[in-house]
Amino acid sequence: MQYWYRQLIQIISLIYYIYIVLIIGFVPAIISIFKEKSNSLKAVSPFLWLTAFASLYELIISLLLRLDVSFWLIFYEVISFVFLSFFYIKTFNRQFFKIIFSFYCLIIFGLLFFLFLRDKHNNLELQVYTSPIILIMVLVFTFLWFRKIYLAMEIPILFKESSFYYISAFFLYYTSTFFLFLLSDFLFRSDPTSFSDYWILNVVATFIFRILLSIGVWMEPRK
Repeated sequence: MQYWYRQLIQIISLIYYIYIVLIIGFVPAIISIFKEKSNSLKAVSPFLWLTAFASLYELIISLLLRLDVSFWLIFYEVISFVFLSFFYIKTFNRQFFKIIFSFYCLIIFGLLFFLFLRDKHNNLELQVYTSPIILIMVLVFTFLWFRKIYLAMEIPILFKESSFYYISAFFLYYTSTFFLFLLSDFLFRSDPTSFSDYWILNVVATFIFRILLSIGVWMEPRK
């Protein structure tokens, strides 16, 4: 009896935290409305509005209406990769466009491989094929961004740079959730009842990710 009571409390707590994270998902996009359209904000804006739309979609479709979100998971994975690539392209002024194009080819191959072998009832497999590619891209461009600052010989106060928060947000989120996404299909198949215990890591990482995005947008100059 105590075990099931504890499980119920954990599930309720997880849902509570999910609602908080989803609501925070609107904050970066709303703040951006009142900010000057700098190059860094233009670069990250598509991802900000995708985050807001994802929060709205998941609140209504997933949590309130309890409808199937299988197609949404695939759609979000693809679009988020496109907007993440756009962010790096704008940040580096197309300097490393060939590298990003290479990642595009890899992600397309991963998606095609997933669609060919997919289990129609479990889309967690998708992240097994895409998360390593996205992580490598994030690591590469995080390194290149700090290298760019170092070579400029004018190291700014990073905590006053909005781009620093955007770069840090992507880096922390994708590195902290990598193994969870990589093993999510295995964990779900092994023990579905305990999967929420592992998924709390994604909820916490998403919370930190959206807070960092909000801080980055807040640091942008006002109109």
